[in-house]
Amino acid sequence: MAADALNGHDSFPDFPVCEPPSDSVSALEFTPKTAPFNGLCAASWDQTVQVWEVDSSSKTATPKSLQKMAAPLLDASWNGDGNRIYASDCTGSVFEWNLDANHVSQRKCHTAGVRACRWLWTPKTPLLMTASWDKTLCYAADVLYPLAVVITKAITKCAISSDGLLFAYALGYDWSMGHEHCDHRLKPQIFFHPCLEDMRPK
Repeated sequence: MAADALNGHDSFPDFPVCEPPSDSVSALEFTPKTAPFNGLCAASWDQTVQVWEVDSSSKTATPKSLQKMAAPLLDASWNGDGNRIYASDCTGSVFEWNLDANHVSQRKCHTAGVRACRWLWTPKTPLLMTASWDKTLCYAADVLYPLAVVITKAITKCAISSDGLLFAYALGYDWSMGHEHCDHRLKPQIFFHPCLEDMRPK
């Protein structure tokens, strides 16, 4: 690790990524195994999504593509083929970046920042799932379960089980509201939400 290198234990030194984002990274994900190249995607508060082609043997990461969005980005996810990236921002929008065509399309999915954006691949049912600070979960950009009815905290992160049967989401304080409004009596929580029957692998 980099810390070991700083302490002189650098028998396996870390190697840096060229041209990193200019602000904090909010999402970092490698391409799936089915992708035509070994790549790394990063989304950042500097409003960019970047892709590097990674060569583990030569320890290099070469800049491959970059897109500048209109607002700070909170999460990003590859699709199952590794040729599209889905990114979400702090205004409630989700973007689809087609790397083959170098085309970006935008969809307004939420009324507040989209903290988590995950591509889910199950047989015959590829889905995009998002979780927002507006207290809603979206499946393929359609809100099916409005958490505002029963929950008063923002969704900060989500994940899907490998079998596609359970959706896990974390609730906590929305730090975009500023630290002065945080109520420490409201503790963070994690819940499981069973996925709908037609989303289950066949």
